[in-house]
Amino acid sequence: MDLNDNEKYEECKYSISCCKCGISILPNCLNMCTRCRSAEIDITEGIKLSYAVESCKKCNRYLLPPKKWIVLENETDLLSFLLLRHKEIRNLNIVDSGFKKTEEHSRRIILELEIAKDELRCNIDVVFKIRNKQCPDCDKMEAKQYWTSIVQIRQRSKSKRTFLYLEQSILKHKMYKKCTNIKERKDGIDFYYLDRHSACEMVNFLEGAIGTKLLVSNRLMTEDRNNNKMKYKFSYSVEIFPLCKDDLVVLSEEFAKKRNISRLMLVLKVSRRITLVDPVSSKTIDITNKCFWSNRECFNVVMTSKDLTLFRVTEVERDYRQAFGTVETDKWGFKSVDCFVTREYNNDVHCKSHLGSILNEDDEIYGYDLGNCNLHFIDRDLFKAILVRKNYKNLNLSVNTERERDREYEFFLEDVFEDDDLKKNVDLYDRTAKVVANLDTMKL
Repeated sequence: MDLNDNEKYEECKYSISCCKCGISILPNCLNMCTRCRSAEIDITEGIKLSYAVESCKKCNRYLLPPKKWIVLENETDLLSFLLLRHKEIRNLNIVDSGFKKTEEHSRRIILELEIAKDELRCNIDVVFKIRNKQCPDCDKMEAKQYWTSIVQIRQRSKSKRTFLYLEQSILKHKMYKKCTNIKERKDGIDFYYLDRHSACEMVNFLEGAIGTKLLVSNRLMTEDRNNNKMKYKFSYSVEIFPLCKDDLVVLSEEFAKKRNISRLMLVLKVSRRITLVDPVSSKTIDITNKCFWSNRECFNVVMTSKDLTLFRVTEVERDYRQAFGTVETDKWGFKSVDCFVTREYNNDVHCKSHLGSILNEDDEIYGYDLGNCNLHFIDRDLFKAILVRKNYKNLNLSVNTERERDREYEFFLEDVFEDDDLKKNVDLYDRTAKVVANLDTMKL
């Protein structure tokens, strides 16, 4: 008997008694009230209440038959996956649904459904048993065939501050998620990938963040000549700029003359291009990625930030125009001034610096002592010392790294704090290990 025959009784103006409980109701095909019909008729008959779903224990992905493995990031995705995967559940008229709490080690998901049929509603619990099944990607990793592409990042320099910035940028943008393994090497890091596309994404990210030189190579692994199928392993060798901020660079005489700059320059900034500054005249120049690698032999690093010495400023000879603010500064805010500095209460040393806008008497400042440096082309009276950066107190900030908190680490934090471009790509943490959001309101 079809319960939908009740439609022909809707126009009836008289009532009858329920054959079970005797209450007054409108006539229907069963002559029963809704409560009695719910007790007599089981609308859950024929509905399967137990299913099995396959999940990879290592990567936590779920199998979507026949071969697709998907990531379910939240409960909404999981609910959609469970309701749409099985045909029996998909055909039900579901009014409401939700999860019941279960213990993690039970390996079960209980889904509470409210279904409707023929004006009747009923709540049922559907149990999904999670079965462990290794996905093909994790299977390859266990069989030591876990990569088809490798990205090798290298920086061949004494100071690794540029590499530290690149490392923090990778962490912030989560570019490590698609790799199967990460190994630390002598001058860099190796990233392993299961497919070539993910490796190319990492290479594109590196090229957008820093100046690089790319070398691509491949090796034939297997070959099926009958079906014309071949498998390769690809290697992407990425070498980043071997310069870091505050490095003292000597340019070749020919290169310096072409660009009308001094041979002795300081590295001011390293990004997709290198910015150099003349420590005497405050003149700056940008070196593009193509220009640097085509003239690599013209750049010779003679001192790095590890060679910096702490000086104390004893006197600053300011131009009378600076007292009235009439001296123009460039876009970096540099002003050339003559000053005297001393080291460990020795005799005062005269030098000319580009940091005139921030120098004051009794300031502590890091610089290079050129007294014992073998540079035959420089004027010893003019280049007794080169001032590089002001000494600030330690910031109560940190980054996500296992590196030792040494002087290079503190220099990097100051660089990020002062540079708006670096702030966008690096997360700084306070004492409570929380990301600092309002860096603009903080001062050194």
